[in-house]
Amino acid sequence: MLNSTTSSGKRTGILAIGAHPDDIELGCGASLSYYSNEKVYIISVVMTPGCCGAEYIDCHKESQEALNMLGCNKLIPLNFEDTRLYLQIKEMISSLEYIIENETPQD
Repeated sequence: MLNSTTSSGKRTGILAIGAHPDDIELGCGASLSYYSNEKVYIISVVMTPGCCGAEYIDCHKESQEALNMLGCNKLIPLNFEDTRLYLQIKEMISSLEYIIENETPQD
């Protein structure tokens, strides 16, 4: 069984980051499911809405449902422009730093 606390007693967790909805589920869904069963806190961040080529589908909603089934505790959908992430590196880093500082459990 995975030890879900550090030697200092702080809870460990996973921050899963995907460029598009379904990237996390397809890329590491089995691992997330395993760790959620081990009571590891999981936050998933999806950088884009994934609407390029799927204008009539709510990809974030589908992703939320799938990540919930896999045991993720929280989904944070961001709105960076699909297919243009390489132009938004600085802003994405700032967003992830904010999430790490403000959205992850500090206990």
